[in-house]
Amino acid sequence: MINKDKELDLFDLGKYLLSKKLSIIISIGISIALGLVIAFTSKVEFTAYSKLLPEVNYEQDAGLGGLGGLAGLAGINVDLGGVGGLSPEIYPEIVYSLPFQNQLLNDSIYFQSLRQEISPKHFFEEIDQPSLVGLLTAYTLGLPSIIKSIFIKEDTTFLGVESKYIRLSKEEWKLVETFKSRIGINVDPRIGIITISIKMPDPVAAAEVASSVVTLLTEKVSDYKLQKQRTNLDFLSASLKKAKARYEYTQHQLALAVDSNKNINSSMVTNELDRLRNENDIAFSLYKGLATQVGQAEIKLNESIPVFTVLEPVRIPEDKSEPKRLFIVIGFCFMGLVLSSGFHITKYFLTITD
Repeated sequence: MINKDKELDLFDLGKYLLSKKLSIIISIGISIALGLVIAFTSKVEFTAYSKLLPEVNYEQDAGLGGLGGLAGLAGINVDLGGVGGLSPEIYPEIVYSLPFQNQLLNDSIYFQSLRQEISPKHFFEEIDQPSLVGLLTAYTLGLPSIIKSIFIKEDTTFLGVESKYIRLSKEEWKLVETFKSRIGINVDPRIGIITISIKMPDPVAAAEVASSVVTLLTEKVSDYKLQKQRTNLDFLSASLKKAKARYEYTQHQLALAVDSNKNINSSMVTNELDRLRNENDIAFSLYKGLATQVGQAEIKLNESIPVFTVLEPVRIPEDKSEPKRLFIVIGFCFMGLVLSSGFHITKYFLTITD
């Protein structure tokens, strides 16, 4: 009896919804119209991609005795340290760091739509216009912040130590965070492939920013790995310069002493010449040893330069990645159907329970 009543309730509900079909169709139509407005007023975005494969630290891999390879086959991630002990998982932190973002924002890139080179910072602050949805959001949800900014001015007074630190205004911080959201970097922990994606309103600008990210990232990683070797090479080079000057000085002093004491047979002269020869031999040995160490350090530095294999080079995107207009319209159509049907179903059950 209960199942039959339920069937009758569902049948009555279906009849009730059919009687409200005009209202539901109108709601769906309004939703589709709203979806079309949003779809065609949303900002067009283009996404450029690149894939990199960093050099594997084979020395550390060999030290594991092949354990890393076996663990990889078993699906276990044994971190080999990436490039020179720097784990690829740190790369996103490098890319999203403030100095990195600041450099990207201030580098000039070419915008095809403008036919000129400007910085992303200038574009987003002076040229780029918000979409209809962005304007509605700014003047509804963001209205309190706008009112607050009118009456409360930001304190830009420095305390005399600003040169030591980076200080940005609230607008600049907001720009940095917005620009970060346009950059995607994903590291496959199993095979180490780095995927970089850049979203920009201009296809050429997207490709240029992606290329800049690849270049800057490889430079930062190289600087990190080679920092110790470069410091060592600089120290050895400076020591070699001093040793060379010392050797040339002792060589000159010995030559002067030999020329000044020709045909003089004296034990004191002989002892002085022996002392100068010993000093010259020691200076030469030091100079020769440091020259060898400098050569070895230069070879090691060249061998330590990180190698990034570009699996997928940056290319200018031909098709826009956003907005996906068809999905937006279908989504709003479905939302209109669900909301209008839900409203009438709720109204139906409230009626029958009275």
